[in-house]
Amino acid sequence: MRETSLCSEILAKSKPEETIEEHTGKAISFLLKYFDWHERNISRVAELAGVSAEELKSRLFATVYLHDIGKASMDFQRHIHIRDKSKGTPHALLSLPFIYAAVPPLDGIHYESLAVMSHHRPFYDNLYSDRSDMEFEGRYCVEEAKRFYRKLPIIHEERTGKEYPFSLNEPELGIARDLLKRVKDLYRVPPKTREIFSLFVSALHYSDWLASANIDYKYSGGNIAERTERAVKKANRSFRWYDFQNRIRDIEGDVFIRIPTGKGKTEAALLWADRNLNSGKLIYLLPTRVTSNAMYLRMKRIFGDMVGISHGTAALRIAEESGWGTEEYKSKKLLSSTFMEPVTIATIDQLLLASFNWYHWEDIEQNAAFSAVVFDEIHSYDTYTTALILNLVSELKEKGAKFAFMSATFPDYLREGLEGVIGERPLIQEENYDKLSRHRIHFTDTPVENAIQSIRRDYERGKKTLVILNTVEKSMKMYKELKEVIRSDDIILYHSRFIERDRREKEDKIIKHAELSRGFIAVTTQVVEVSLDIDYDALYTELAPIDALVQRMGRVNRRGKRGVVDVFIYEPSEESFKIYGEGNMKRANEIIQDQEINGKEITEGMIKTLVERQYPKEGMLKELKKEMGNIQDSLRYLRVNLWRIQTLQLSDEWNTLRKLAKSREERFPTIEVIPLDFKEEIDKLSNPAEAIRYIVRVPLYIVDKCLLKEERWYADVNYNKEYGIINCKS
Repeated sequence: MRETSLCSEILAKSKPEETIEEHTGKAISFLLKYFDWHERNISRVAELAGVSAEELKSRLFATVYLHDIGKASMDFQRHIHIRDKSKGTPHALLSLPFIYAAVPPLDGIHYESLAVMSHHRPFYDNLYSDRSDMEFEGRYCVEEAKRFYRKLPIIHEERTGKEYPFSLNEPELGIARDLLKRVKDLYRVPPKTREIFSLFVSALHYSDWLASANIDYKYSGGNIAERTERAVKKANRSFRWYDFQNRIRDIEGDVFIRIPTGKGKTEAALLWADRNLNSGKLIYLLPTRVTSNAMYLRMKRIFGDMVGISHGTAALRIAEESGWGTEEYKSKKLLSSTFMEPVTIATIDQLLLASFNWYHWEDIEQNAAFSAVVFDEIHSYDTYTTALILNLVSELKEKGAKFAFMSATFPDYLREGLEGVIGERPLIQEENYDKLSRHRIHFTDTPVENAIQSIRRDYERGKKTLVILNTVEKSMKMYKELKEVIRSDDIILYHSRFIERDRREKEDKIIKHAELSRGFIAVTTQVVEVSLDIDYDALYTELAPIDALVQRMGRVNRRGKRGVVDVFIYEPSEESFKIYGEGNMKRANEIIQDQEINGKEITEGMIKTLVERQYPKEGMLKELKKEMGNIQDSLRYLRVNLWRIQTLQLSDEWNTLRKLAKSREERFPTIEVIPLDFKEEIDKLSNPAEAIRYIVRVPLYIVDKCLLKEERWYADVNYNKEYGIINCKS
């Protein structure tokens, strides 16, 4: 094929073949929908930028219209027409001269060019620096590219009904470094730059991705109350809404919800969202991957395919539904990770890390604007993460988001800290539940190993029994000792140091055995507290802070159908003080030994009082305020060093910034690894993405002496399916 014939038809896609005019036309159609979906947000950002909403829309139009003009190059057309594996010069870079010439800068910043050059990879300061000596001249199908470029004002008027507001200059086809230098002169930019840039990126991603995806996309769910009621009736024909649920469905704006576990908080949150969605998105945030997976399945029964899921191993859940490597999998994974689905279920980390400019931060933050955001189990986080949440809420509040904060305990300091950000808001609770009693506390100042014979007797009586320890090492030891007296397969060990595949199998087994008639024992760590939706018969646990104990008790007699059950609490191991903090453990010990508590039934009303004793308001607020100041300083430092708009990279030279960008305070830093024994198995996988099944997050001190870095981190550890990671082999 002669080189000139490559320019006879400028293609943007090969499967199926699609010209640049066809693809761009579809992208513009989605952009016009984006204008409707994000109308309030565009108006807000336009005011921030100091321009009219109409001018901002024209700038976004030019960005989308010209984002693929670089595909009118000899390199790209050779790749498309004759299936040359190499795409040559990145088309996003080749688009720069045209977009640069078509739109003037805004306050000295070329947002359109920044968005276009980074629409296939995150923006950072050295993007395309390896191409800085490249000359643009001679790389294009020049006449075809210029013909397409000059139609911008015409297409703008045809599609928007308004005249294109800028002069169309002749593109300068010079040397790459000249354009890159001008487009990236971003030192000391104002804070508003971050917000304006993220809108440009979000609009382009929506337009380009949806034009390529060929899916039936919905931006917002709608009819949430009706969908929820239909799903609840299907499960229970005789259901009726509780009084607190009816009250919450009439609340406009932010709300606090304090209701015991298993009493309908989730449905209440959905009724609230129905009132506050306003054609936006519903974002439902949880503390753990396990809770997110469970809530995802629950929401799918209500909303069907309109639900996305986002956390560290969410790809595994999506692949199980759609198959690895399929177009459906790729689309679902992308839409989920960027919060583009009408309903997104995610771990809190996914939204918090966007504050630190992690991957796809622009899309996540724009989609959270004007959304209804539910924080479930809001009490579950340490002071550091709670302070991050307060900062996040403060930023999203300015962007029109509304919030529901839910907890079974909800200490006063936490509510007051949140009200310092959002103002006073109603607390929805049900005083009728204050007299509800499901558990009787028995504290014994002896090691939990003393309970082995009692646990065995409960098992023989057919009880489903939870044994919860504060450390993985203690859970392994307890499991081994119980195995010596039980001698049955009706016992399982569950903690955080299993590979994802084995952990999922264990979770399924623990859930299924809750419904069987025979006895069963699950030896676990605190990972069970806010993860598995189970209702067991008996609980034996080490002492922990009161709110953690409440969550553990919430896995036993969860629905109160067994009357009042006995809960046995034992002295904590020394390592417990390192995990929960010495002050927290001392207060828990004093509270649990109180004569008014030990040996007595615990009502929901009493739990509120105990939680306040566990977390004294004045001291906790002081600590929270101090942590918020530290976090704001860290965020300010990080964003300034990232020029506000760069995506945080993983290279070594960025290590200092990466240490600041975390969503959890780690007393024991952790790392995601794969046990080395699985390497051969992984190397045989037809799809490398399936390696996620073998990942496990483990404290660095466990594996620091046996880490091996290849394409991913491996660890030469002793691992088996029964016990998980034990230690390094050598």
